[in-house]
Amino acid sequence: MTELAAPTYRRTPVWRRAWALAGTSFLTVLTGAIIAVVTAFAISWVVTTLSNLLKR
Repeated sequence: MTELAAPTYRRTPVWRRAWALAGTSFLTVLTGAIIAVVTAFAISWVVTTLSNLLKR
């Protein structure tokens, strides 16, 4: 059995960490916006449907 030297630990560069943070933030905001739009459409559909049922 031979022992191989492990590569030394190097931290991730600051620019890659900043890019990951920006990308994650963007995806979080985008996901939240999509969920908000879908929820708003669902609520407006329910209100419209129930209003029409009350008018009958």
